[in-house]
Amino acid sequence: MDGRKRSRLGVCVRLPVLLAILGVLTWYAVERKANSSAQPVPACIREAPPALAILPGSQLTTIVGASGVPDLVGKGTEDVEGVQSASAVWTDDPPPPEGAPPAPQAEAAGYEIRWWTHERAHFLADIFLFRSAADAHRFVAEAAGARCHDRGFAAAAARPAGARRLLWRNPLGFLQADVIFARDRRVYRIGQVPPAADASALPYVGPWLQPATEAVACKLPQAGCG
Repeated sequence: MDGRKRSRLGVCVRLPVLLAILGVLTWYAVERKANSSAQPVPACIREAPPALAILPGSQLTTIVGASGVPDLVGKGTEDVEGVQSASAVWTDDPPPPEGAPPAPQAEAAGYEIRWWTHERAHFLADIFLFRSAADAHRFVAEAAGARCHDRGFAAAAARPAGARRLLWRNPLGFLQADVIFARDRRVYRIGQVPPAADASALPYVGPWLQPATEAVACKLPQAGCG
């Protein structure tokens, strides 16, 4: 291959990466500008999410087990798991510290597990069962939107099919990447906070953070990534 062909190939390979870095640098510039403002940030007022289905705890346990969500931990170290509210996609509140399992009585069909990887990245995985497929898809549109997510940047995910991705600063001030998608009445969310991910200090992490999060989402049986 002559020098000119090699040069053109190098440009083609590097261009998508450079464009991705430019997008995150733009996000970082907006973040710095917003942080420098002395004006208080008003609370975001949003509508309550669609209601989750109500199920006996034993049935929720069966659905969670079959979903493949707990298996995503793999060789990581489990942090906490338990029943979860759909509003956690905005508040980022964890399940109860004791990791309460689904109760025997009927309750809202939401579950979350969080874990650490060997590289000290912090992951979470949710499954929510709604009363209808329409409610599930409406929830994805709202939960994966930039509105009410601090410094949020939302877009279509490369995979799984139909998924949305969200890059935002979570309530603890850390950069977080979420991938959210619906399958019939079920909604799945995979979230990742990379090691030491202070949202104001890692302008270069975005181009690699989102694909890594999507890769974990693709391990779910219903993701359909092939």
